[in-house]
Amino acid sequence: MTRWRYVTAATLTSVLAWVNVPSAAEVSTFGGRAAQLLQARDLTEIARLVPDREVVAIEVNWDQVLPEAWLAVAYLAPDSEVQGVRRGAIVDLKSLVTDKRAQGWRITARDGRYAQVAVPGKPFPRQVGNKDLDRPFRLYGRFSDAELASLIAYVRSSPRKPPIPDDPDGTKHWEGGSVDGHLPVVQVTRGKDRFKVLLSDSPGTGTYAELRYRNGTWRLGEVGFYVA
Repeated sequence: MTRWRYVTAATLTSVLAWVNVPSAAEVSTFGGRAAQLLQARDLTEIARLVPDREVVAIEVNWDQVLPEAWLAVAYLAPDSEVQGVRRGAIVDLKSLVTDKRAQGWRITARDGRYAQVAVPGKPFPRQVGNKDLDRPFRLYGRFSDAELASLIAYVRSSPRKPPIPDDPDGTKHWEGGSVDGHLPVVQVTRGKDRFKVLLSDSPGTGTYAELRYRNGTWRLGEVGFYVA
C-alpha cells in the first residue's frame, strides 16, 4: 500500500527557499578585508533575505561610523543582457559586528541598480573581484545600453585632457587630468548635463572623472580623487 506524505504550502515555500540559496562557491565575494571574513552562514542569511532572485555577488566593506558594522551590496542575477551590457538589481544590507563576525543582516535599501560591461572579446566571468574591469558598478540615473557601452569604452581608453595653449606673453597653463582606464568603474551617475564616473584602485578610494557628451563625442572634464 502506498503511503502519501502531504506537504503544506508553508513547508513547500521553506524548501524552495533553501533550494534557491546558492553555495559559497557560486557567489562572488569581494570588497575590503570584511569580505575575507564572511562566513558561509552570512551568504545563506543574505540569500534568504532576498528570496525573489538569486544573489550572484556580494561586495562587503567596513562601515566608517560606529558602532562597528559591515555594509554589504548584494548583486542579484541580471534581468537583462544586451550586446555586452548586463543590468540587474542591488540590495543593500548591514550587520553589526562583534569579534569580526556579523551578528545579523538586515536590508537597508532594495531600490539600487547595477550594470556590467563586458571586456571586448571576452564572456562575462563566473566570478568577479575588485580589480576586474567587468565587475558590476552602481548606477544612478537612467541610461540606455548603448550609452553605457559607449561611456565605459571611452573610460577604458584612458582619456586625457588636452593641454591649454600658452598665452601670447609666454604664460604657461597646467590643467592636468587623465583617466586610468585599467581601473574598474564602480559607480556611474547621470547629472543634468554631465556624467560622473568613479573608478577604484582599492576599496573605498580612487579617482573620479566628469564626462560630457557633445556632438557624438565624449569629452573629459574635471578629474580628481575621492575617499568613500
